[in-house]
Amino acid sequence: MGYLLDTSALSALTQTTHPFHAPMQGVVANIPSGSAMFASVVALAEMEFGLNQIIANGANPTHIAEVAARLAIVRQYTRLDITHHTATSYAELKSKLAQSVQPRANRQGLRRFVEEWQDANTGCRLQIDENDLWIAAQAKERDLVIITGDPDFRKLELIDSDVHAIYICP
Repeated sequence: MGYLLDTSALSALTQTTHPFHAPMQGVVANIPSGSAMFASVVALAEMEFGLNQIIANGANPTHIAEVAARLAIVRQYTRLDITHHTATSYAELKSKLAQSVQPRANRQGLRRFVEEWQDANTGCRLQIDENDLWIAAQAKERDLVIITGDPDFRKLELIDSDVHAIYICP
């Protein structure tokens, strides 16, 4: 069995002051010996964006160095890239998600970006973003378990039995 670390898991793992650092360490300690652990290239991009933002916003050099050091740790994990097979899994997940939240009569009004989608029954935003869909697609494609601190993956587990996650937070 293999595991795919999303951005929230990588942040919790590499930042000792993170509120979920201890739970994340517990999750990692319970992973069977010899299991593969991957960092999603999507998570890596999100973390690099974060570093670029704090640099652009003029953060103090100590903070920049701390974030850069955490990113260096993340870069040591085996990186899981997006492939054309990932695109197929992504399309399947996004289609299932669209079908689960939009009544047939209203599908023509479906917005392009999942961040803008609302559940037709509740009127609430889904709280799922495109990057999470890509990470879930990577895990689905390779039969990996996602390790995450984001509860939005629960919705993806409900609509697709090939998506599995371990949550580091309640």
